[in-house]
Order: sequence, then structure tokens, then C-alpha cells
Amino acid sequence: MRFKHFRSRLKALWRELKRLGEYRRSVLAVTPLSSLQMDLHVFSIEHGWHLVLAETLEAAVERRMEMQNAVVLYDRDLPGVQWRHGLKTILACSGPACVILRSREVESGLRRTTLECGGYDVARKPFEYETLTRLVNGAFVLAESVDSITLQRDHTRFAAVA
Repeated sequence: MRFKHFRSRLKALWRELKRLGEYRRSVLAVTPLSSLQMDLHVFSIEHGWHLVLAETLEAAVERRMEMQNAVVLYDRDLPGVQWRHGLKTILACSGPACVILRSREVESGLRRTTLECGGYDVARKPFEYETLTRLVNGAFVLAESVDSITLQRDHTRFAAVA
């Protein structure tokens, strides 16, 4: 997605974000340094999401450990890491997360493999605005539902002990 008058649009979005206050939801983008990071950044501001960038799997794990529930956009082409291993590593971190694999190809075999590894879905890159919005919002709903169920279960267990 390309924006005309990018700088003024970005400034307007920052003003709106300051007006709204805190971010409601966090998105961790695990992707190599590229021009697409700026597109993701603008995209996240428009939706009120806090975007956290990580360029390596190690950095992603570090940042993921600091986040409660999150949606993770994991780039299939992350250098030096086989994507299945990276996806499973991110999912093994604390707290519920939904991982969306970003890939140039989106075929049913890749989607099935992603789901079998514990991922949420596959999104085409460069991203399609409407598709990514739908996927990320759906992933947030799922992550928050899992977090809510976990809190209820823990509260019930605590009440039974007390």
C-alpha cells in the first residue's frame, strides 16, 4: 500500500494516536529490515495497534517474553532460520499468541502446514490491506478469548484452594 503525502499522513496518525492514549493491542512483526516495515508501521498506527519489530528470531523471543497476548506476523523468509522452527519457537514463549506466517506464496499446503505447527493463518506479502486487517483482528479475538479462558480457569482453581 502506497500513500501520497506520506509524511503528513504519518504525522496526522501520530497526533490521533496520542489523542487516543495507550495502544489496545500489540503486534510483533518478525521480519528482516526492509521498506515494508514502514508500511506495517503506518498500518498498525491506523488500527491502534502497538507494532514491535524484531529482525531476528532471538530478538523476537526477547520481545515476545515481554508481551502479554499478541499477534505475531512471522516472515517466512527470515534469514538463518527454518520457518517451522521459528514459528514453534515463538509459540513456545509465555502467554497466548496467534502467529500469522507472511509468505509470497499462499497455497493450501502451506496453510495446512502452518496450522499443524500451531500457527493461525498465512498472509501474502507484500500485504493486502483488507486481508491482513481481517487476519490480525481475528487473531486478536482468538488470543484474547484464550487469555480470558485461562484467567477464568486460574480464578476457579484459586477459589477452590482458598
